[in-house]
Amino acid sequence: MNVLCLGGAGKICSEALLDLLIFSDFKRITIADCDQEAGENLAASIDDGRVDFRPVDIRQKEAAVEVMRDYDIVMDGTTIHLNDQSTACIAAACCHGINLNGFGVEYAYDDQFKSAGKVHVPGFGMTPGVTDMMVRHAADQLDTVDIVRVSHGAFRPIAFSPSITETTTYEYDPNLSERVVFEDGQFIQVPPFARERIIELPEPFGSHPQWIIPHAETRTAHAYLKDKGIQLIEVRGTWPPKNMQLVRALHDWGFLRNDPMKVDNETIGIMDAMSLYLYRAREGRQSQ
Repeated sequence: MNVLCLGGAGKICSEALLDLLIFSDFKRITIADCDQEAGENLAASIDDGRVDFRPVDIRQKEAAVEVMRDYDIVMDGTTIHLNDQSTACIAAACCHGINLNGFGVEYAYDDQFKSAGKVHVPGFGMTPGVTDMMVRHAADQLDTVDIVRVSHGAFRPIAFSPSITETTTYEYDPNLSERVVFEDGQFIQVPPFARERIIELPEPFGSHPQWIIPHAETRTAHAYLKDKGIQLIEVRGTWPPKNMQLVRALHDWGFLRNDPMKVDNETIGIMDAMSLYLYRAREGRQSQ
């Protein structure tokens, strides 16, 4: 089998690629990226005859789909805001797919994958893929399930990669419609920092406040548990306290609205500028 690693030169996908080299039996492992220099350098640094590079830009859909048709499966490591476009390409190419950081938009292509006899797993290695499987496995041991609470504590730098930075700002966007809980038969939208709950994490991390976050499990776990009589689904999360202190301040001061501002002759969202700063700054790239 052959696998195409989409966004393969990025931090997340390149690490997953190393796992494929060690643990998989793929005959061909292709790094696919719109950054040709980074992709070629990564391929050249790996001493394995299975690895090669192909330039792919999913914003050029027809060309991207044509490349994907040579592969059995596409491992998608593109950033969150591209997930709709990348999944559309994978579905059109009639490949199996696995997404490393999806937030749920991939489910819109469910019928297309099913009609082609293909499987696509969103958020595998993140959410909702792994956590949905854990929830369903636990539910299968029970006759009924009243409450599902999913929780995570991610103790990593706030801007380890562009995707990680985007995740942070996305989850606390004050205008986000998909920050919901399922309660008493309906999905209810909640604001940032809603429904605080103290969660005990494994040592050495201790107990921390967590708030509702817009992870797709609220909807996907509900779809998987309709036969269990589910009454409440909540998904919470947190990052290191110093990260949360920053996010709370950005929220309270209105930065997370990402209002446009003009700098010289260019217009940029204030949070886009902040995210770029964090990604380049030492403080954003180190664990606190």
